[in-house]
Amino acid sequence: MNNIVIALAGLGLFLSGLSFLGHATKSFTSSSFNKFVSRLTSNSIKRAFIGSLVGTLSQSTSAATFFIMGLLQANVLKFKDSLSLLAWSGVGTSILVFLASIDIQFVGYFLLSIIGLAYLFNVSKEKIMLLLVPLIFAIGLIFLGLGLIKFGAASFGDFFWVNEFFEFASETIVISVVLGLFFTLATQSASSITMIVIALVYSSVIPIESAAFMVIGSNLGSGIALVLFHTHLEGQQKRVLFFQLINKCSGSFILFMLLIINAELVLSAPSENTANNLAIQLAMVYLLLQLAGAIFCDVFKKSLSSFLTKWLPENERDLIAKPKYLYPEAISNSTIAKNLIIQEQSRLLAMMPDYLDSLRENNKGSLTQSERHEGYMTLCKNIKNFSDDVITLNPQNEMADLLKIQSKNESIESLLTTLQNFVSTANELDTKELRLSNSIVESLHMILTLLLESQSSPEDNEMLENLTADKGSLMDKIRDQLLENKKLSNQEQKALFLLTRIFERLIWQIRKHSLMK
Repeated sequence: MNNIVIALAGLGLFLSGLSFLGHATKSFTSSSFNKFVSRLTSNSIKRAFIGSLVGTLSQSTSAATFFIMGLLQANVLKFKDSLSLLAWSGVGTSILVFLASIDIQFVGYFLLSIIGLAYLFNVSKEKIMLLLVPLIFAIGLIFLGLGLIKFGAASFGDFFWVNEFFEFASETIVISVVLGLFFTLATQSASSITMIVIALVYSSVIPIESAAFMVIGSNLGSGIALVLFHTHLEGQQKRVLFFQLINKCSGSFILFMLLIINAELVLSAPSENTANNLAIQLAMVYLLLQLAGAIFCDVFKKSLSSFLTKWLPENERDLIAKPKYLYPEAISNSTIAKNLIIQEQSRLLAMMPDYLDSLRENNKGSLTQSERHEGYMTLCKNIKNFSDDVITLNPQNEMADLLKIQSKNESIESLLTTLQNFVSTANELDTKELRLSNSIVESLHMILTLLLESQSSPEDNEMLENLTADKGSLMDKIRDQLLENKKLSNQEQKALFLLTRIFERLIWQIRKHSLMK
């Protein structure tokens, strides 16, 4: 019973260490690391190195995938280059797996003693130690946990139910693969399951052949888990997940076939199997899985990219919402950041006339009103978050200009909300066939188009000011004529009356925005 508790305690330390490691390595993936990554992706060898490095730092295929996805979304990487990094990220995760194949409990004690000395001599608050202490502590917990799992699992073979379970697991290859897959779906970490399996093999609880197929199943499960638990992602992000799934499937299939055809190509003869040798063999199986998938996907990267792009096209709403000019590295430079925000706002203004697509004749818009509005508002939010970060990091630099830019963003957001109200009212009350409503829509489309052009043309700006000058008396006259028009039904009168009110507000908002300097 004591050994079971020790093994479970080791499992707790091991999983806690992995969690702490994920948080500790975030400090190594800052904006400076992003720049480092973007500079070293010019050829296949460098991309393989960077991908492995990302996997080494994260020690998780999932974490590495979402880190690379973030670089891709921030336009730090091109899509095809990101695929190489994704393919090789799994190779870096094999380092801890190899360390788990040796007797590392003492190493865990040693690393944790370093943490104790750092606090004892009050050096833990030094700048470099603030980065290293959490990292050393996390790795120390992982090593100590694995050591306790090995120690506690040593007597598992004496338990009848343990023998029965693993005898069942060893009956067929399929069961071994499915068990590895199932456990990985539960933990979402193939490397974690592999290290636990290594500890059990080291303690002679699981035969090496069954363990190898469990590792294959766990590798397959990590790819399935990525897709299965992130179904909300669309477009480019979904393509990244499915590429990683193909990477895992191809590596698993290649090694599975090698073991079926000739197991001695991967595993040693039984006569050579000592506890340490078995553990190292399993670590090699894990590494070969990552290498096989990485090489296959890197070689066929172009074909896979074309296939995924065709099968999972970019969602138009996501294209709208995704910033085209903003990238995190520019936040620290207020001058560059300010220019990028202005470009992004101009891009949003250029798309604004498309908001009226659903109301115009010969409408060819592929997005619904709600999808388009969601995309525009998300882009507005991204611009606001970016400008907030710039102001936070540059409190004294060009503050007046940055606050004016924020005011413009708020003005655009308010304009979008009113536009949504206008389009919703027009669609709900079915005014598309009414001549006056068509004239209002076309006039608004022209003014929105002119709004962007007025930013760089004094002549267009003067024309816009004339068109958006106070027309309150004119609009009141139009509304009076609507109420007197006996040819219109009560519903049509109501619809046009509301539209003229919203149109008047839109004109006022456009004029206000155009006067912002």
